[in-house]
Amino acid sequence: MTKLFTANKSWMYELFDEVKKRGLKFPWRCLGRVGTVKYEDLVKIRENGCYIIAFGIEAGNEDVRIDIGRKMTNLDIKRTFSDAKRAGLVTYAFNMINHRLDTLDTIRETFNLMCEVNACFSPVFVCSPLPGSKLHKLLPDDVKYDWEKFNSYRDFERYPISISSIPEKNLIMIADQMESFYYSRLGYLYENVLMGRTTLKMKKNMFKLWIGYFFAGRLKYMAKEGFLLAGEKPLKIKNFVYRIMFGIFKGLIGIFKNYPVFKVIYKKINL
Repeated sequence: MTKLFTANKSWMYELFDEVKKRGLKFPWRCLGRVGTVKYEDLVKIRENGCYIIAFGIEAGNEDVRIDIGRKMTNLDIKRTFSDAKRAGLVTYAFNMINHRLDTLDTIRETFNLMCEVNACFSPVFVCSPLPGSKLHKLLPDDVKYDWEKFNSYRDFERYPISISSIPEKNLIMIADQMESFYYSRLGYLYENVLMGRTTLKMKKNMFKLWIGYFFAGRLKYMAKEGFLLAGEKPLKIKNFVYRIMFGIFKGLIGIFKNYPVFKVIYKKINL
């Protein structure tokens, strides 16, 4: 079972004292919650071997967060992530779309907050109204037991259940666009790869993320006439340039599509 490590401060500091007393040294990572830790706590967490801390953003719109019981402000979120980075921790942000009050506008707010926080890792999940949850009770009877649509992350080969104003067929695509445009930003490359306070191995992995999402994500969506995340069509000349670039990239990957690594990329760019 996953535990919120920062929930009980006295226990946390007792654990640190015990680890120090026993002379133990090992790398670990944990879950935190915005508003439960101060900068001084994050420094101690890092000093005691933690290298990654994860926080749930869940939504960029405060009304949506209140509706799901996450009563924290955008300022609280940005401050907590800033403190974690300053303490030398690698940051991980959980984001989710398809909340009950979600619209395209609130999802764009989530994306904008993701970019402002600029965590090293920032996956986007599609909310699924799992049986036993409050959301599941709100579903119509003909949908409640369609087990094919219940998943904990994203399945590109089937549509999830929409409990928001977003059509089911668009949810997976929007989540993929959010990750594609997030990881392929120059701001991500500069802060997390070039200037990030982490190991060379992790920087290499994040650089691979940037390259992969730029070519297999950003180029793919910019080559289309429009994409849902942007809310508007790109200029025709820009669209033409991206189509040419994506066509060349797709052709090169197609040559090597029978190799395992390229097979995954080829499948992704053809979705």
